[in-house]
Amino acid sequence: FRCHIARKRSNRQRGKRWLTVAPLASNAIQTRWRGILGRRKAGQKSEEKRQQYRCRAEASIRIQSWCRMLQAKQLKLLLLCRWFTSELNRFRSAITIQCAWRIQQGAKVLKFLKVEFLEHQELQ
Repeated sequence: FRCHIARKRSNRQRGKRWLTVAPLASNAIQTRWRGILGRRKAGQKSEEKRQQYRCRAEASIRIQSWCRMLQAKQLKLLLLCRWFTSELNRFRSAITIQCAWRIQQGAKVLKFLKVEFLEHQELQ
């Protein structure tokens, strides 16, 4: 009989305690759940930020490589123009030297032909 009375008293006290603890427990559960949701949301936002950063980094790398490509093309064109200019000058120099050589050789041949012509004229 004593056990029965003690059990009833304990059940009543547990019920009273539950009535006083239940609102606190629901607050604790809600607090923890909101914390979980907040951490999830913060993780999603940080992942979005990382993704935006990656996209910006990839875009900036693409723009930089495109600019470097344009600079390389301009440099290649400049070097090609310089090379063509030097080749043109080399060819002009060669032509000038050839012209001078041919003039000198032509003058020698002309002088020789004049001498022969005059000798031939004197013989007739």
